[in-house]
Amino acid sequence: MSSLVMEIEDYDLPAGQPVAVSRRATYFLLMTGSGVDVEFSYKGSRIGGGKGLQGGDAVGPLSQAYDQVTLTSATSQAVK
Repeated sequence: MSSLVMEIEDYDLPAGQPVAVSRRATYFLLMTGSGVDVEFSYKGSRIGGGKGLQGGDAVGPLSQAYDQVTLTSATSQAVK
């Protein structure tokens, strides 16, 4: 039997400034107040992404794990 591990962290996104988060995973859940662009990378290569994701949007399972997700918002906000 496997167990589910979820890590929830707060990130401050300055307007227009990308914030990179290093974590290996195949799922992604975003909790935010307004649209956020998301880019998934593995070993420095982009493997997918989404534009304007809203709070509660989830992505996964991806066909391969990502090891970095980059978040960008047009407005300053805190996201989880």
